[in-house]
Amino acid sequence: MGIVNRVVGDEEYEAVLWETAKDLASRPTRSIARTKRLLNQSSDSPFSPNSNGKRAAIAWSSTTPDFAEGVKAFVEKRNRNLRDKKF
Repeated sequence: MGIVNRVVGDEEYEAVLWETAKDLASRPTRSIARTKRLLNQSSDSPFSPNSNGKRAAIAWSSTTPDFAEGVKAFVEKRNRNLRDKKF
């Protein structure tokens, strides 16, 4: 799919792996799951930004507490409250 955002050497691999895992875990997990599902589905069909599945996912995401917190944090010019997840 061409989704690569970083290439690291063997000596950095584990540190970058945990950094990325912590970052993803701090984000809205249901929205990430829906995004992943849409990406997987889009590999089977041509890209269409107006598809019903994408519109439904965006509409659903805008009703979540994570979305409300993100908007509130943006308006207040602060970082969003992250979940307390330990690894």
